[in-house]
Amino acid sequence: MRVLKWIANGVLALGLCIVVYGLVTDPGIPYQDPPPELAKRYYEEQAMANALMSRGGMVLLVGVVLKVVQWVWGYVNRAAR
Repeated sequence: MRVLKWIANGVLALGLCIVVYGLVTDPGIPYQDPPPELAKRYYEEQAMANALMSRGGMVLLVGVVLKVVQWVWGYVNRAAR
């Protein structure tokens, strides 16, 4: 039970860190009329930040599921006593 708690908390923290990192690396507002090279770089950085945020969200979701499993498992074990 204690191991599941540590794993769930770690996965939640990792997912949150990945999402925050994706938000920080997001390039923000694009330039008004950028040259093609700069526009390409902007869209590549935006794609990378979006991928980080989506994968971080998935990891965060797995952490939430693990926390729910931990809660149900603890509830069932306490009810069985």
